[in-house]
Amino acid sequence: MESKEKQYILLKWGLTLKRIVERNKTLVLDKKAQGIKDKNILNSFGRLEAASGIPKATLVNISLGRKNAATTTWMAILDALDMTLADFAKVFDSIRDSEVQHYREELDKARKERVKAKTTRRKKPTGN
Repeated sequence: MESKEKQYILLKWGLTLKRIVERNKTLVLDKKAQGIKDKNILNSFGRLEAASGIPKATLVNISLGRKNAATTTWMAILDALDMTLADFAKVFDSIRDSEVQHYREELDKARKERVKAKTTRRKKPTGN
């Protein structure tokens, strides 16, 4: 398998996880609007970390397509989210190629902005 294909797959898995967490954020807001407080909905990587035992940094790296997670890691994530692999696959399969490409472009843009900001901070004013 080509490196580009592997990166595409990692990004799609990561985008799927991101979408699920975002969907849960929306669910929490909807419930809050109805006066319902549900602390069991995992609407952040921090909460997912607490429920799954998977470090937040690992979850973030998975969502950014930087980490190829082991099956056991995915099973811990899905268990914490109270999802089956089939449930996850439905979200995964709903993501179009163009959405993965757009996600890649967003990540690339954010990375370039971070590099630019870091470079700007390093430059010292010239003069006296």
